[in-house]
Amino acid sequence: MISPLPEPERGGFLNNLRQGAMSVWEGFKNLKGSFSTPFGQVTQSPIVSPLPELKATPIPTPTPTVIPQTPPEYKNAFYASSTDKITPDILSAIAHVENRFKPQGNSSKGAQGMFQLMPITIKELVRLGYNGGKPIDPNNPSQAISAASFYLNHLYEQLGDLDLTLAAYNAGLGNVKKYGGVPPFPETQNYIKQVHELLGI
Repeated sequence: MISPLPEPERGGFLNNLRQGAMSVWEGFKNLKGSFSTPFGQVTQSPIVSPLPELKATPIPTPTPTVIPQTPPEYKNAFYASSTDKITPDILSAIAHVENRFKPQGNSSKGAQGMFQLMPITIKELVRLGYNGGKPIDPNNPSQAISAASFYLNHLYEQLGDLDLTLAAYNAGLGNVKKYGGVPPFPETQNYIKQVHELLGI
């Protein structure tokens, strides 16, 4: 038969046990490294691992493409001539509205080629130094696409807005400045509407 501990020893043992339990509890509450107890040093591991830092993944911006109506033989030229302002879809939509991608053809007003470039526009391109200051052939598709993109970007840099750029291309920069916006011409307003429809905006 095991003899019970004497009263003083039993009281000390219980006190030590109580203090040790409290120390362990406080250590786990703090969740910090190691801590001392009457029974020695205790190294404590976190009960719950910290969540990894979450980083937002940016949503990729779709790369503009040519409109579906674009003939395959002209796609590369539209991509090569596009910029961050006059993107392939805008450039090809204008070509569709202007002359349905037909490389030749003169209007009654003297507009020529796929982009229906006016003689005065071709002269302006020369003045701006495009193509080394040499006139382009508006009936040559690759030259017309590149020249139109250059001129559209030139207009956009001045106006800072797509609709105003389209209006200036159709009705002339002077009319956009005269009216302080899109001129009240049905032809110009319908022109912008057609480009919007092709772009889905």
